[in-house]
Amino acid sequence: MPDSSFPVYRLKPVMFRMMLPKALTAILLAALLYAGTYLNLKFLRIEITTLMNSAMLMTAALIIGFDLLTEYRKALRTEYEFFTDRVEADGQTMMYNQIVHIDAKRDLFDNVSKTCSLQLNENLMLSHVADDYNIYQYIQNLVNYAHGNNQQQPQQSSQSNYQV
Repeated sequence: MPDSSFPVYRLKPVMFRMMLPKALTAILLAALLYAGTYLNLKFLRIEITTLMNSAMLMTAALIIGFDLLTEYRKALRTEYEFFTDRVEADGQTMMYNQIVHIDAKRDLFDNVSKTCSLQLNENLMLSHVADDYNIYQYIQNLVNYAHGNNQQQPQQSSQSNYQV
């Protein structure tokens, strides 16, 4: 039996899918900040110079940039590790024999980016996993193996998204 202290697979979520909602939210909030500042200055009858307008736009751009940088760094750290007896994600560990049902969930952003989220139980979800790779079936095979429904251990997929 393989050593269970080293992951068999490492799966990274799709970066575009992780950042898309955050980018849209940041752009919307920055636009509202700009519009609110602009309208406040107009209502106060303060003349808005090119310098003031540039400063407001630059502030909005910095807010968007900082927010996206923070989300990007978080996305780089996110990784799902599959061991012979368990899966680890978001600092949580779940043994395969504790998984009763795997539910694939999709929302509008998942449909756009061709991803899904796999709900392993009420506390553990593998979010933003690419649909191109049959990770759902692989996890199902691992769960079946852990429950003793299969005599042969699941084999590694030949897809390039998995890292050893």
